[in-house]
Amino acid sequence: MNILIVASPVVTLRRPFKGGTESFIVRLANRLTEMGHTVDVLALDADETDNFQTLLLEESPFSMKDAIHSEEWGQKIYKAMQFSLMSMSQYDVIHFNSYLPLLYDLAAMRKIPSVVTLHTPVDNRFSLLHKLHSRRDRDVRYVAVSERLKLDWEANISTAITVIPNGIDPIDQNFSEEKRDGLIWVGRLCEEKNPIDAIKLARLTNEKLTLFGPIDQQKYFDQKIKPELDDQISYRGHVSCEELYSELGKSRFMIASALWQEPFGLSILEALSAGTSIIGYASAVPPELRHKDCVSIASKQCVHELCRRYQEIRCRLDTAANSAELAREHASKFSLNDTAERYIKIYHDVTEKRNNPNNNILRPSSWQRTPSTVSPLGRSS
Repeated sequence: MNILIVASPVVTLRRPFKGGTESFIVRLANRLTEMGHTVDVLALDADETDNFQTLLLEESPFSMKDAIHSEEWGQKIYKAMQFSLMSMSQYDVIHFNSYLPLLYDLAAMRKIPSVVTLHTPVDNRFSLLHKLHSRRDRDVRYVAVSERLKLDWEANISTAITVIPNGIDPIDQNFSEEKRDGLIWVGRLCEEKNPIDAIKLARLTNEKLTLFGPIDQQKYFDQKIKPELDDQISYRGHVSCEELYSELGKSRFMIASALWQEPFGLSILEALSAGTSIIGYASAVPPELRHKDCVSIASKQCVHELCRRYQEIRCRLDTAANSAELAREHASKFSLNDTAERYIKIYHDVTEKRNNPNNNILRPSSWQRTPSTVSPLGRSS
């Protein structure tokens, strides 16, 4: 199949990834190409080592700022307009993973089969966007990355939502189970991700804690996190996947303290794949990723409840010789191959439905791959 995956013309897909959505797009696009499909990804840029082709929309050489729009927003509009003029007849399906509403508005003018993956909980802005889009294009297929995200969105989407959990390849590193020590926290450093509760837990349990991830809210970091950094609490920055996996494999527990309803939690899946047990809030760990032998969930969002879960799981794991093996076995249920195969099935479903003569929708006359009207980066297809 010829597949266009839409991130955003202003989103970078270079490693280390800013968040789970970027990681998902790159992993899925690479795996689809490995399975023989042709994949273009609309984004600002990506690593040259990726298998897919990146489609770049150019910024205007002239200022886009006016009395209503900032320069940044004006450039987004300019790029979105380019997207609407792209030759898309070479694509069998468009797979949206974008947070830029204008892209959906402009894509609705095309009669190309489409899939939308929901990566975030419902909020006022995106609920209106997808309520409109699902009614405007009755043949679009919606996918949620977890069952609870599906339930969250069902009242806002006027079509069925399929659940396809994210998947990863097993982490191929040799971990020494005898040397595991300390706590690790991974994510964007911001208020909703709540690293401060992980710090409080480390203080209560006298454990060393290492924080990893991009600083998403500088003021929050400077006021809440930075004053806590010392020999016990350290921040190691936003590191590569390889370095993060190594650190996960050295840590005894990962703390999942997010206060918002985490849509999926790729970092939790990566920790389990590294054999690291999880202590966290229910909001931070969706039910699909929970396992009684390697994931301990606090009954409420309270540091003292986290501490009780720490004591309980530590005592249990001290007597369990295969806790890391159980964690890796649980993570293996979420394979990237399975995720890709399920998306391929969705792609085929929407193309067959769209091209059914009973739908009274004409397929574009040319479905051969043609040169794009935008500037390609990376490998040629």
